[in-house]
Amino acid sequence: MLLWPGLRSAHSMSEIRTKAEKVPELKQAWITSVEPIIQLLRHRTERMTLKDVPFQTHDAAPEEVVQALERQVQADIDPNISCAHYLQKDLSSKAEYQRFLKEHCIERHYVFQIRKCDKPECCRLKRGPDVPRRPDPVLSNDNKHFKQFDKVLGQDTTDSDRPSAKNTNVTAVAEQLQGVKNSVLTGQNVRKTVTCIECTKPRCVSAQKALNFRESRTLTRQLEKYDYTCGALIAPEGDVLHGKVFVRLQLSCSSPIELAYYATTMNVRKDVCSFCAAENAQKDPALVLKYRVVLPLCQACNTAGKETLKRNPIKT
Repeated sequence: MLLWPGLRSAHSMSEIRTKAEKVPELKQAWITSVEPIIQLLRHRTERMTLKDVPFQTHDAAPEEVVQALERQVQADIDPNISCAHYLQKDLSSKAEYQRFLKEHCIERHYVFQIRKCDKPECCRLKRGPDVPRRPDPVLSNDNKHFKQFDKVLGQDTTDSDRPSAKNTNVTAVAEQLQGVKNSVLTGQNVRKTVTCIECTKPRCVSAQKALNFRESRTLTRQLEKYDYTCGALIAPEGDVLHGKVFVRLQLSCSSPIELAYYATTMNVRKDVCSFCAAENAQKDPALVLKYRVVLPLCQACNTAGKETLKRNPIKT
């Protein structure tokens, strides 16, 4: 690995990209340095088989192809999308992009489908017969087996029957992996926060007991050294902080900010939108009079149809 001047202070890929914008030679040097690792992973992957069919690997798209796709997205979907800014916080306010998702896309937990609409002024005419959208797995009447594919093809389905949607089992598995029950991950046990590099939402890092100076310093260094994404472990087995600090595993980038974040006494911003983490979000004054807990909602999420998260109605 090349030790580029100034690269030692970069603790994440986002910081490396920022430095590469200032030092043009850094990008190619970084690509060259990781090429042996890429080839090793490619070799090992291609040795694997599934039902006697070997895995295939492909080269990443060249930069000019990526840029051409970006220009096409701007021209055909939303001209207000900025190249290389594709995080949720960047796209939630793009009206034309959100309309495209609603009219042309089917988003599920594991599958994302893009389909042409029937409006000639929007999409080119379909050159062949209309292929039904891919159906979701649907349980049969005995709730033990799934219906055959051809029985549900062409029907409107949801992904509520997917195994990971069974909350009781998933919760038990998540609590076992994270090492503590969700009931412990409350506002009073929040010791630090960590920001997801994908959705930029703050997530709570909890501990049942207050961390001593050494533990707190170790945690701070780990959060600075490694990138965090929603649903990842903070202290896996074998880590010095394993069994001491915890994050909620039943989170994805689409999950709102936890209630514990707004309930903690730590010095954190409480005016961030619970859905996209935009700052200067407001609580609905009418709902504040009816509920004890009302989370902030920004104008963009309100316009997009997001419903304010609330809890504990006030009894009159």
